[in-house]
Amino acid sequence: MEHAEKNTRITLQDEHLSILAIIVLHAGALTGILSPWVDRFVLLTPFHLCFSVLLVLKRNDENGNRLYSSLLQIAFVSFFIEIIGVNSNWIYGKFAFGASFGPKILGTPAMIGIVWALFTLTACQATGLVVKNKWVGATIAAVLITALNWIMEPIAPKLGFWHWNETSHEAGLHDYIGCFIQGWLFSYYLFGRIKNIGNLVGLSFLLTQAIFFVLLRNMI
Repeated sequence: MEHAEKNTRITLQDEHLSILAIIVLHAGALTGILSPWVDRFVLLTPFHLCFSVLLVLKRNDENGNRLYSSLLQIAFVSFFIEIIGVNSNWIYGKFAFGASFGPKILGTPAMIGIVWALFTLTACQATGLVVKNKWVGATIAAVLITALNWIMEPIAPKLGFWHWNETSHEAGLHDYIGCFIQGWLFSYYLFGRIKNIGNLVGLSFLLTQAIFFVLLRNMI
């Protein structure tokens, strides 16, 4: 019993440190984007995302390698879906990626797979705190992913993430539909593979991301 309580305290301490690191990381990013060196600062986006993945991965996770293999599969599959999307224009619409996500293959940054893995994991972690059914959980997680995408859309072109080639230069309804379907499939897969996926760190990451981009929408 004493050993279990000690492990619980260590886990909670790790979670608190991870949450604090997420907040500090985004505060630093916000400061850099609002500085005169924003063009150089956004090129650090891949490092920001990779560090975020390390922070949201659950300490002493009972799922072990199953979680890591699942995230790698999501990253690879989403990367190839994005390749099809950016070169065919029929999944999300007519768009192109900017330079902020790093090197590209066939017009698609390799980092976009990490983005999908990160957002899927954190959406499932947040949803898993209150929902255990994988059908319901996947639906709520997909809504969270799509909502975060909607918050990011006005800022994405300004930060060099992606831009739309449509007449309106804005994301169309098919973008959100594609995002929801893809998010639902990945979330359903993750809920089916990972036990006890709920995690406060994932919830904190999503909330911090939402606040981060809402602030940017009103400041730049």
